[in-house]
Amino acid sequence: MQYIIAERCVLSRGAYRAAKGGELGTGIGVYRLILGVFGLVECIATCGVLNYIFWNGYLNIYVLNSQKAMLIRLSVGMLIQFKLSNFRSIRNELTFSAVSSQRNSSASDASRVISPTAPATAALNKASFIYGANASGKSNLIKAIGVMKGIIVNSNKTNDDDPLPYEPFAFSETSRSSDTEFEIELITNNVRYQYGFAYNRNKITEEWLYAYPKGKPQKWLMRYFDIDTNETTYERCDNLTGPKKVWESATRDNALFLATAVQLNSKPLKPVFDWFQKTLQLVSTSGPGESFSLNMAQQSEQSKKHIINFMKAADFSIEDFDVDESDSEKRMEQLPKPLREAIGSSAMLFDVKTAHKDDAGGLQYIDLNDESDGTQKVFEWAGPMLDTLEQGCVLVIDEMHLHLHPNLSAFLVKLFYNDALNTSGAQLITTTHEATFLKASVSKRDQLWIMDRCPDGSSKITPITDYSPRKDENIERGFLDGRYRGNPTLNIADVLRASGDKHG
Repeated sequence: MQYIIAERCVLSRGAYRAAKGGELGTGIGVYRLILGVFGLVECIATCGVLNYIFWNGYLNIYVLNSQKAMLIRLSVGMLIQFKLSNFRSIRNELTFSAVSSQRNSSASDASRVISPTAPATAALNKASFIYGANASGKSNLIKAIGVMKGIIVNSNKTNDDDPLPYEPFAFSETSRSSDTEFEIELITNNVRYQYGFAYNRNKITEEWLYAYPKGKPQKWLMRYFDIDTNETTYERCDNLTGPKKVWESATRDNALFLATAVQLNSKPLKPVFDWFQKTLQLVSTSGPGESFSLNMAQQSEQSKKHIINFMKAADFSIEDFDVDESDSEKRMEQLPKPLREAIGSSAMLFDVKTAHKDDAGGLQYIDLNDESDGTQKVFEWAGPMLDTLEQGCVLVIDEMHLHLHPNLSAFLVKLFYNDALNTSGAQLITTTHEATFLKASVSKRDQLWIMDRCPDGSSKITPITDYSPRKDENIERGFLDGRYRGNPTLNIADVLRASGDKHG
């Protein structure tokens, strides 16, 4: 694999190809140039923005030097519930919950549950699986979480007239002019919070926050846009301390009070903001990329050993991996001049080589790109998985199973169930088509959800427990047989009919 290493960034091979092809053009700096290619506008000057970009899989960029703190997350928190409405295919209010029913009491079931110490908080599942046919809305659910996070962490990086990422349900005249609404219940610093907001293309129309430090709700924030007065109104919330009037006056119409107050040093609100910025991590279908594992390995030899051991535990015969910097200068000369000038003379290009034992007991190195897709994918996942388990993150993945053997996918899930590895309450939420996750050895029933497409084109989500499966019912077989819906409707007769029309 090829990477460009500048003084402050790592570029993935895909970005290198774009750069070599001259697609980046000219601009104020490598960061703005690179992001322009991928349709992003954020200036990646802070660890938080980089965190968001990496975990959403847009681009494998990792800031070195002072930004190595990206690997160190002090906040440990969990996701309880996510609600949304009027976003892409999701028209009516939809609720996903990580709350465990705790109806089963076996040792294996107990290992799949987290029991938070925050007051008035139920037990939570360590892993959740969202099934559904193609175009049922699974990816839109993941995108919604990413958009919510993006609005929060980038709220103070926009201008007054910048539009918000507003994508309402398209197949309804009413929905096209209605607000999109997001709400997450979370735990951080041993306190439960309920935070949400509504918005349209131009402004935040509502924003609210409740805290449960002692188990009972305390209203910390209630903001809404008054159509009659054409002004934003803030209700009195005595439980939130600090110069609230200053924060209110500084909050723009298209910005969030939460982000503005934290930027102005609100200590009570910072744990909530940090949960979205640091604890909540997202990965798209393209995967996390190799950059994170590589940079984690550069932190220390111990980190590198952990990644190698992870690969071996997943039944891959990699003994070592290394970086080949030969021909770096020659390859750099092939880049467009504006990009070379932007990233500076300290930049270098290198390949990643993996080592295997040969029949004489020596090590033979090959390019990571020549390894199987599964090997490359597990190498990508090694760093993020180890870091997630150590730091106690909420890892949200769109189709984690891609390019992985079913048993290997199950192996990655079971890492979250291992209390010796998952010491900080990390959670996994993934969309999938992988039937292996339906096995009793991998999941219990309240961990399983089904996305389905309604006749009007909207999406809905249903827990499998709503279908009341029998205690001895084979969930995997029931799903594949269509008992819980979530499967595509396939009709060969329609193909034959269309073929007949074509040739008739």
